[in-house]
Amino acid sequence: MMLTKLFANFTKPFTRKRGPRILIFGDSHIDALQRAIKFEGRSEEYRNVEAYRVRKIKSGKAIGDIDLENFCRKIRRLDEGDYVISLVGGNQYAVVSTIKLEPPADVIDRTIRGSADELRSFEGTTIIPRQALKSYIGSGVWNSDGPVLRRLKASTKAQIIHLIPPPPKEDNEFIRNSHETFFVSDSEGAIDPTDPSFRLKCWHIQKECLAELCEDVGVGLLNPPPNTISSDGYLARAYYAADVTHANRRYGDQALRQVIELIAATEANWKGSA
Repeated sequence: MMLTKLFANFTKPFTRKRGPRILIFGDSHIDALQRAIKFEGRSEEYRNVEAYRVRKIKSGKAIGDIDLENFCRKIRRLDEGDYVISLVGGNQYAVVSTIKLEPPADVIDRTIRGSADELRSFEGTTIIPRQALKSYIGSGVWNSDGPVLRRLKASTKAQIIHLIPPPPKEDNEFIRNSHETFFVSDSEGAIDPTDPSFRLKCWHIQKECLAELCEDVGVGLLNPPPNTISSDGYLARAYYAADVTHANRRYGDQALRQVIELIAATEANWKGSA
């Protein structure tokens, strides 16, 4: 759902003495934002922002800050001028696009019926129809992220915005040397990352699925900060975290600034229309 469409539904300016509260709730991608909030010198800038990681059991250990039930209780106290930012879910695209297959995979939008030269261009490649890949990625988005977004929507009067996860990293050498278990444990080098372009195509499919889900739920959807993305559409190198898919504190800072600037601009428009 386009943010302009979401905020168009809120036609009467909401007036009060305090500024908007911003509560952020998400899975592992929220770590970058939490690090940014805690970073020295940022406490005043983000004084109206609270960020909570979903509490769950992973490898037998409890991680996170708050479970969905208790977060929903918390946001019931918010009003129409407040905001809930969702970073739930995350990397469904990475499940199918991180480890290289043999032969390597690619995705196309159509049936191959071309010339001999066109057919030869796909030799040695496992061709995955785009619709089949979208169905697989979309199943994860709708069945995992969907119920959480619907629960958030039903629990608060606040405006809800879902932040799209960062795009994939282009640097395969960085990915090979990351601390992800399946690459580190591969002492013989038999496991290799996919071609970056395949990862990017899968990420765009996930974006498309998220757009359809957010439209259906009735929440806003926000792209990653433009200045964190390279000219080719990948996560810019300065924003890499140490693993395969996540972004770092600098990315979290840019994401927070984007959210705050969006809200400030929106509130200014509302006051201007009063």
